[in-house]
Amino acid sequence: MDLVTGTLDRSADDIPRHIRLLHIGRNASAYDILRGATNTLRRARIDLVHVSGDEGLRHRSAIVAFLACVGYQSIPSADREGAPTESTEANEEPIFAVHERLLPDMSGTWPESAEDRLSRYCISPDDVVDLGAADQLEAVPADIGNRPAVRIAADATSALLLDERLEEKGLYRVHTAPPNEDGTSHITFVKRPPITCGSIGSLGRFGNHLFQYLFLQCYADDYGMNALNLPWAGDAIFNVAPGVDALPVLPHRFKEQSNVFEKSKLIHATGLHPATDFEGFFQYDTQYYRPHRAMIREQLAFKGAYRDRADQVQALFDAQDGPVAALHLRRGDYGYNIFFIAPEAWYLTWLETIADSKPTIYIASDDLELVLPAFEGWPVISERDLPPTDLPHGYFTDFVALSLADHVAISNSSFSFAASLLNTGARTFMRPSLPKRALIPYDPWNAPVLLRDMMAEDGPEGTFRTIEVKPKSLRKRLKKFFGRQK
Repeated sequence: MDLVTGTLDRSADDIPRHIRLLHIGRNASAYDILRGATNTLRRARIDLVHVSGDEGLRHRSAIVAFLACVGYQSIPSADREGAPTESTEANEEPIFAVHERLLPDMSGTWPESAEDRLSRYCISPDDVVDLGAADQLEAVPADIGNRPAVRIAADATSALLLDERLEEKGLYRVHTAPPNEDGTSHITFVKRPPITCGSIGSLGRFGNHLFQYLFLQCYADDYGMNALNLPWAGDAIFNVAPGVDALPVLPHRFKEQSNVFEKSKLIHATGLHPATDFEGFFQYDTQYYRPHRAMIREQLAFKGAYRDRADQVQALFDAQDGPVAALHLRRGDYGYNIFFIAPEAWYLTWLETIADSKPTIYIASDDLELVLPAFEGWPVISERDLPPTDLPHGYFTDFVALSLADHVAISNSSFSFAASLLNTGARTFMRPSLPKRALIPYDPWNAPVLLRDMMAEDGPEGTFRTIEVKPKSLRKRLKKFFGRQK
C-alpha cells in the first residue's frame, strides 16, 4: 500500500510496512493524532507525513514538535518532488516530513563506556546466523540518536524475518537505505531505549505499586521503549514482566507532579523521555490506560497459587443463592485529607436499590470487627468463609473478591479501584462521594482513580475524619502514608 488516508487508529494491526504518504485526517483529536502517529511510526517506514483538517491544524505546532522528536523534519510541500503543491481545502497548509527515523536523543551522563553500551544494547552475529546475514552484521558506533545500533544488509524477504526476529530481542528498525545493485539494503536496528521506575515496590502500597507498574508498561508500549522495574508483590501474583534484581543507572529522571489527567506535563508532553527513571503515582483518569485494556488484563491475570485462591473465591460466590456485592470499607489508616472514611450507611442505602435481587454481601475491610455490625440482617460473607491460606500478601483475597463480584462498591482507594479494573462481569460499580454524601456510579476505565473534590477535614470529626492532622504536618503524614511499604 502506497497511500494511507483518514484518521489514524492506534490499535490497527494492518499498518503496512512501507507508506509513501501518511495523511492525518480531519476528525482526529490532537491526543489521538499523537498517540496514533506514535503507533504508526513504530511499525512502518513512512516517506511523507501530511497533516490537515481542523484539529490537525489547530494543534499543528504540537504535531510538528512531536514529528521532530521522532526524527522527521518539517519541509514545505513545494520543496518535495512529487508532493502536492496546493491544498485541497481552504485554510489548509499541508505539512510534510522527510523520512529520517532517528531515535530521541539519548545523550547524558552514562555510567558506562561507549564500548559497554554497544555490548549491552546490540546483538551478536549468532542472533541472525540462521537468517543468512551473519557475515553482513556490522556494529555501528553511537551515531543513531546518540545510541549504538546494528546495521545488517538483507534483501526484502530477509528484512521481514529480521523485523520479527529482532523484535523479540527488543530491537526495531529505524532506517532502511535504498537497495544496492544486488537487491540488498542496509537496515539499521536499535535497542529499545530503557525506562525504569525505581520506586515500584517501595513508594506507597500495593495499589500504588500496581499503577506505577501499569504506567511504565503503557508508556513503553506507546513509544517503543523497554520497561524495567525492581521486584514487587505483583511478580508473584500476576502474569507481569518480572522485576530485575538491579536497574540500570539512567542519565535522566522525571518526577510526575500531578495525578490529574488534564494537568500532567508528562502525558501531554510533545517530547519523549527515553533513558529515564520515572517517579510518581500515575493515578490518572483511566482514559489514559483504556487503550491498553487488553494488555493490562493479560498481564494482571492471576497465576499459580494465587490463581488457585481466586478459584476458591469464585467457588464461594457461585455457592450463593443470588449475586454477590463486594464492599471495600477501608478504615485503619483512613480518616484525613482525600482518604476519608465513607460511612457504612452510604453502602446500606445503595444496597437497598439492589435488594430485590437478594444479594449476598462480601465485606472487604482492614477492620471487619468494626464494620460488620452495621450489616446485621444482610447475608454477609468475608475472607473468614474461605479455607485458611498462608499465602504472602494477605490482602489478595479481598482484592480478588472485588475483581470477581457481581456488584462492586469501593472506598476512595487505589487498591479497590485497581481490583475493579480487572472485573469483567460486574453489573454495577459504585464509589463514595463526599460532596454528594452517597455512593455514585463510575466506569473503571473512564474515571479518576481517586476523587479529590473534597477532604475528610470538610466534614465533622468522627464522620469522615478520625485522624487529627495539623496543617504543618499534613505533608509529612502524606509522605509517610505513600512512602511505607506493605
